[in-house]
Amino acid sequence: MPELTPGETVVFALDLKQRTDTVTVTLTPSWPFEEKASTTEVNVFTLDGSSESTASRTLTVKSDASGKYKFVAAPVSVSRPNHGSEDPEQPGTVSGDIDVTPEPPHNPNPV
Repeated sequence: MPELTPGETVVFALDLKQRTDTVTVTLTPSWPFEEKASTTEVNVFTLDGSSESTASRTLTVKSDASGKYKFVAAPVSVSRPNHGSEDPEQPGTVSGDIDVTPEPPHNPNPV
């Protein structure tokens, strides 16, 4: 599980040698990054393996983020409609956790 502090960056990227499909990345329980997820959904963004420019996304952890955030990257199915939930058993699905731990306040004048 990656451990991060506020201000650090995270790169979500597809390995273009292994996959050129499109995946949706969903974070729960909330969005811990400064950048917006997407224009239409709050905790979801898409990576598109058809081009290098759309196959990765760099995000910066918000200053007030703290705790554990689960992510699921699931392939977008072209052959069947998406009914609002991803099948966790769908081949190619990847999941994990990001643990954000705020740095303790720095006291420049210790007593």
